[in-house]
Amino acid sequence: MVDVEKARLLILQNANELETEYVSIKNAIGRVLAEDVIAGEDIPAQNLSAMDGFAIKLPCNDECKIVGESKTESPFMGEIFQDEAVKVSTGSILPKGSNAVVRNEDAEVSGDVVYIKRMPLEGRNIFTKGEEYEAGSIVSYSGTKISPFDFSAFCKLNKTTIKVVKKVRISLLAIGKELVNCDTEGMYKNFLTPAFESILNRPHIEIQRNLICRDSFEIVDELRKSLNDSNIIISFGNASFDSTDGLFPLAQKIFDPIFWRVKMQPGKSIMAFKKNKTFYFGLSGNAWAATLGFYLFVRPLILLLSGQNYNFRPFEGILGEAFSKGSKETRFLRGTLIGNKFYFRRFSQHSHSVKGFRDMTHIAMLNPGPPQEEGSKVKVFEFSLEV
Repeated sequence: MVDVEKARLLILQNANELETEYVSIKNAIGRVLAEDVIAGEDIPAQNLSAMDGFAIKLPCNDECKIVGESKTESPFMGEIFQDEAVKVSTGSILPKGSNAVVRNEDAEVSGDVVYIKRMPLEGRNIFTKGEEYEAGSIVSYSGTKISPFDFSAFCKLNKTTIKVVKKVRISLLAIGKELVNCDTEGMYKNFLTPAFESILNRPHIEIQRNLICRDSFEIVDELRKSLNDSNIIISFGNASFDSTDGLFPLAQKIFDPIFWRVKMQPGKSIMAFKKNKTFYFGLSGNAWAATLGFYLFVRPLILLLSGQNYNFRPFEGILGEAFSKGSKETRFLRGTLIGNKFYFRRFSQHSHSVKGFRDMTHIAMLNPGPPQEEGSKVKVFEFSLEV
């Protein structure tokens, strides 16, 4: 049995970021960048009009002769001088010599003359060259998820493909002969693997399988299949305290143990294995214990494999109410934070209970020892299952 921090280190020390690949930018949203994206040129490449109106050269009179028009599809190719104006539309290239744009609402046109009712300051209403990105600047950083706004920037940069980390391939197994699917009538519903598939349903993750294993033959068969096509295997249930039965001896036939049992409540019976580059986690069949095991050990691994920041640090808080139980292991409570005070009583702490998951925002970590009074210092983590 190992303590929590040692177990986390053992997982992370055994892992390496996945290989990379190039994908088209239209398929890149939500994937994780494998390198910094750098602007090869100024964006915009030339000064553009930020308004519909008239480009002018300051200083000038309030009456300017209109000498042409610059459209997005056909820019004005000449140069303008003082007391001249060129009609412009939003996004059109500004003519050489111009240094301000008069908005339509600040101008009045009569024939080929524009009368300026409100003179703009120099540089006003212009989207200047390199204002968005200067050539050589970093547009998006390695290790970040590509957002729709990143996609827009890549389009402006004329990118057609982007280097990303390969998808993390995950298999989910529910263990138990008593289990039935949620759409089947029965007392023992398998809600954990569908719930975690939903959590893991992200562009940078690929679910290889999600199924129920009801006997040892099915368990071994699916573990062997998953070893060949998955980076991470997660099973829920039958994580026995006894190394002579349950999942442990079955998993040991295929994988090499990293650790078995962790000094924590709930979720003490968690198991972690590895074979080649594939990790296998045997989590509890109880909702809170399984979620805690995922949060502490599996989630950081997914972040690491996919090239993201996997470090999450606790901060110091205080108990807003007393905790009446002593513990020989590190204990985790689900709850919420108000100011720097952690409250937990309205959140069921029973491992089997799903009550309170929707409202919980933080997890408190209590060190082994006697009951703790209100006001005791505790380590607090922000709760998130985002991967």
